[in-house]
Amino acid sequence: TELIVRAPDSVFARALLGENYLRLEQPNDARQQLEFALERQSQYIPALLLMVKVELRSNDHAQALEYARQIQNIQPDLYKGYELAGDALVAGRKYPEASTAYAKAWQMKQSSALAIKLSGANIQSGKPAEATKPLLVWLSEHPDDVRALQLLGNLYLDLGQYEKAVKTYKKLLAVQPDNRTALNNLAWLYSLNSDPKALDLAERAYQAYPDDVEIQETYGWILVQNGQVDKGRSLLKQAMATLSKVPEVRYHYSVALVKSGERVEGHKLLTQLLESAHQIEGREDIQALLDQQ
Repeated sequence: TELIVRAPDSVFARALLGENYLRLEQPNDARQQLEFALERQSQYIPALLLMVKVELRSNDHAQALEYARQIQNIQPDLYKGYELAGDALVAGRKYPEASTAYAKAWQMKQSSALAIKLSGANIQSGKPAEATKPLLVWLSEHPDDVRALQLLGNLYLDLGQYEKAVKTYKKLLAVQPDNRTALNNLAWLYSLNSDPKALDLAERAYQAYPDDVEIQETYGWILVQNGQVDKGRSLLKQAMATLSKVPEVRYHYSVALVKSGERVEGHKLLTQLLESAHQIEGREDIQALLDQQ
């Protein structure tokens, strides 16, 4: 502000003040300063870049996209114009167009943020197989990028590519040993094959994050599978307080009840689960439990 008092027509000073207003969550004040700068120099790139962010903060996705396209026209070899266009298109839920914009930016400059954005846009566009590619390219040169590793592991998990997910989560834990997502998901993946490492990892995750309900659920279910039914049931009951609408969680808790001797209550919950409209794997196992006397 003092700089503007001394140099009121400085577009640099106006853009700098606009940026600070934006950081202070004052988009209207930021817009006023940036528009002042653009009235004096309509093609001033720093002000245009910030205006995209101002309009995104104000939920005017169309105007944000218009500013991004102005940047592209003024400086077509600047990746930021395409990245910000992608941001505006994602905000407007136009995912295929966002994927195209991010891909253009990715061709110009590769970064962790762009790899993650391009991957996310591909997922939202119904192209999950394409989503892994930018992450793999980035990680080939930056193998310790935690965010990229976590997203790649989660993506492999969603795609059902469990072996690749295991390898990726192991790499993530080598970089960040207390990563809660990797600990929890890797424990669950190991449990699918009755790998004894599942219990160790689940306990490690719970000790680090005892209030995380997803970790409580994973650890509780693995305990039940390993014969520690009472302890597992207690943790599953805690998780049920938050995750009771998740069919798999209700199933796991019901099994814990049955195995701990509370067969009436467990069978009641299992019957309700089968009669509900929820799709759940293992319906045959549920029915088998109900058929037990």
